[in-house]
Amino acid sequence: MKKLFILFIAVAGFGVSSYAQVVTQNGTSSAKLISPITIAATRANLEFGILAKGLSDGTVVIAPTAAGARTSTNVDLVGTPTNNSAIFTATHEDASQITWGFPSPTVDLISGSDHLTVTLSNSGLSGSATGTSDIIYVGGSLAVPSTAAAGTYSGTFAITAAYN
Repeated sequence: MKKLFILFIAVAGFGVSSYAQVVTQNGTSSAKLISPITIAATRANLEFGILAKGLSDGTVVIAPTAAGARTSTNVDLVGTPTNNSAIFTATHEDASQITWGFPSPTVDLISGSDHLTVTLSNSGLSGSATGTSDIIYVGGSLAVPSTAAAGTYSGTFAITAAYN
């Protein structure tokens, strides 16, 4: 009797599920692949030129423009200007919005065991409504302590561009 009851429950369970309705609706899926952004250096060097430190801490600023104008506070700008802003061009998909940035906003310029700090700035370009390339100008503010040792200081920086 017990086996018959278990058989009845099993058959009844299958009987209920046989009356269930299954409905199907199709959807669509799509993707558009675009070309990756490439960055090329038109002029990769951010150059502050030849400087003479002052009796107190100073700064030298290179404007993030094509001309890269140089100004200073408590630092003498020596000789013919050899200053430059850095210039980069990003090539991207037509009419795509891109954002520029720096993985690190500061750069250590090193000469032996001494260092100076540059705080980077850019021309603020954050995208393009038309076209396939954008130009970014990189400038910066160089802190020149009155205690800095004479020497040739150098360092590297990185710039990034990403689709929005």
